[in-house]
Amino acid sequence: SLTPTSPAAAQTRITAATGQTTKMTCLDAAHAVLARLNRPMRVRELVEQMADRDLWQSQAGATPESTVTAAIIREMKKRGGESRFQRVDRGFYAASSWQSP
Repeated sequence: SLTPTSPAAAQTRITAATGQTTKMTCLDAAHAVLARLNRPMRVRELVEQMADRDLWQSQAGATPESTVTAAIIREMKKRGGESRFQRVDRGFYAASSWQSP
């Protein structure tokens, strides 16, 4: 069986209604990397990890760092304390479950 953090589960999701396999969203991929590594990361490194793990790559944009940053900030504003992300410092984000030492 696949665990939520296994590469096969992280790379794709199966949509129950259609049975189609789809790539992860940039937010799902960012959260998977941050939760797995359990440390704050610069957005540039986060995007590189997402691509290296074949979780997500910007489809059309020349600035994937901006895309990921904007998506994380939107989720933090929209979901508040329920967000999967936390801002640790300028340009550094972590999974909301991360605790500073």
